[in-house]
Amino acid sequence: MFRNFIKTTLRSLVKDRYYSAINILGLAAGLTVTILIILFIQDELTYDQHHELHERVYRLESDFTLDNKNHKFAATQIPLGPTLMDEYPEIINYARCAPVGTLYFVDEDREFQEDSIWFADSTFFQLFTHEFTHGDPVSALNRPNTMVITENFASLHFRKENPIGENLTDIDNNIYEITGVIRNLPGNSHMKFNGLMSSATLAERIGLERFNDRSAGSFWNIGIFSYVLLAENASMQDLLDKFPGFYEKYMKEIGD
Repeated sequence: MFRNFIKTTLRSLVKDRYYSAINILGLAAGLTVTILIILFIQDELTYDQHHELHERVYRLESDFTLDNKNHKFAATQIPLGPTLMDEYPEIINYARCAPVGTLYFVDEDREFQEDSIWFADSTFFQLFTHEFTHGDPVSALNRPNTMVITENFASLHFRKENPIGENLTDIDNNIYEITGVIRNLPGNSHMKFNGLMSSATLAERIGLERFNDRSAGSFWNIGIFSYVLLAENASMQDLLDKFPGFYEKYMKEIGD
């Protein structure tokens, strides 16, 4: 019976080739579009969810009203993360990061530029899940002038399979030690970098006193991305309700 069905179908296809071709192409196009839509939805639904703690990690943002105009920024103040953690037990950790800008590196026989290096706190890998192929995520960014790089970066700029302990030198003769290598970042993530440089490097450059400044003026100067990790069962809304008190304590001296 099944054999007869196949024969009948083939005869029909051969007899009406034009309409059969249209139907087959239409079916193929429909299936292709359906698959693409499913892949797109899956990509969107899993955005940034490769991080194990994604449900408890929040990015802080700045919301200012100046001259009766509202301004919102993704960037925040340098001391915001650590100060919030000191003030509120709901926050059990924080991490800050910021693009370094274009860096020019030199080695024995060439010069190359890298546009995707970020500063990051040593706590970065306690909030965000990245698989290390080499190095220790706990200590990789503890010291100034240390860097964690992706596999792509490592394969492009180092001949060794394991570049831990190797150095990169920029055109200003700053030397950076490679202390970690992580898997390449997935495409469905809002973070796009090829390497992370310790924020201790930034602190050393601008001075520890300025980097750790918690005066009122420092809370009106934005320029870094801040993330916080909430304790289990903590409510972000409850935390937001307390923020007016934070403003009164740290910022009102300058703003109103």
